[in-house]
Amino acid sequence: PDYSRTSGAALQVGAGWLPHALTQTTYRFTADDFEDDGFDAAFSSRDAQNHAIGLEQSLFFYGNCVRVSLGAEYAENDAEGRNFDFDGPAVRASVGLPLWWGARFDAAYAYRKETYRNFAGPVRRKTERSEWNIAVSRWFGQRWLASLHFDDANEESTIRALSYERRAWGASVAYVY
Repeated sequence: PDYSRTSGAALQVGAGWLPHALTQTTYRFTADDFEDDGFDAAFSSRDAQNHAIGLEQSLFFYGNCVRVSLGAEYAENDAEGRNFDFDGPAVRASVGLPLWWGARFDAAYAYRKETYRNFAGPVRRKTERSEWNIAVSRWFGQRWLASLHFDDANEESTIRALSYERRAWGASVAYVY
C-alpha cells in the first residue's frame, strides 16, 4: 500500500515593469495524505495542507543574458494532530550567466526557518535549512538540454535526529518538445 500521497498546485504571475526587470508572485498549495498505519493521530498524524506565497524580483543585464534574482516566501503547514504544524519564512538569491561554447552557469542560495506550533516534545521544535544549488547546462540544438548539478543542503533542528547534511551530484538530459 501507499505510504503517502501528495498532490499540489501552483500559480505564478509575472509582470515586467521595466524592460530588464521581472516581478513574479507565486501561490503554492500541497496536500499530504499519509496512511494511518504507524501513526497516532493525537500525536503525529501528518495529513496536512501547506500554503505558501512568494515574491521574486529578477533583473537582467547584457542583453538579458545575465540574471540576478532575489525572492522571499512564507509557508504555513496545517496538519491533523500535532508536531507538523509550522510557519516558515524563506529567502532566496540566484544568479545565471553565460559561459563558453553555449554553456550556462546558474547558482542559487536559499535559507528557510520553520517554527513548529503545538509541538509535543521536551524541546520546542525549530528547523533552519540552508541550501546551495549549482548547475552548468547547455542546449544541443533547440530540443536537447544537458545539465550537471551540485546540491549542498544543511538542516539544523532542535530535534537532533532531524539534523543532517547532504551533498549530491547529478546529471540530466532533457528533450523539450
